Amino acid sequence: MDVSPLTLVLFGGFISLVSTISGIFISHWLEAKRESRQVKRYPTEVLYNKQTEFFDKVVAVLDEVNGYITEIDVWLGENGEEANERLVKAAGRNIPIGKLHDLLQQYYIYLPEKLVDDIDSLFFESLNLSNNPTHKQAQKCFDLLFAFQNSIREVVGTDALSRDLLQAFSIAGHSKKDK
Repeated sequence: MDVSPLTLVLFGGFISLVSTISGIFISHWLEAKRESRQVKRYPTEVLYNKQTEFFDKVVAVLDEVNGYITEIDVWLGENGEEANERLVKAAGRNIPIGKLHDLLQQYYIYLPEKLVDDIDSLFFESLNLSNNPTHKQAQKCFDLLFAFQNSIREVVGTDALSRDLLQAFSIAGHSKKDK
């Protein structure tokens, strides 16, 4: 069977055309799938980044809030006119509470409802502490502060990690005792 060179060129060109079209089609199909995954993943990435940004900022503010509550609690334990004056001054320096509220206003849309509720409770009870400083109110603020910190740990996942490690260590401890 004798095949003419023109037939071979046409057949080669056809194979090349089919190969090019297939490559372009596969490339476009893969690009569309990649873009689809990115579109689905983008909101999650934004949410994660905003929450991480909030957690980074709130740590310093919580330290200031802790100092604010502690200072009030210390002056509540003292007696005398000077202690009362310092208590009033300490209660009036509630800038950390304002910073906490500002952070909440900036990031509330990105936070889980539990965290928003915990911050609101801490904010309002701390404002109440600045208006009416008592040991009972200071303790309530400390409790809310620690509850909020624990809620953050829960959202971040460090509590789950801690529980898993404790469980792993207790299992390892039990297996050593059993031997």
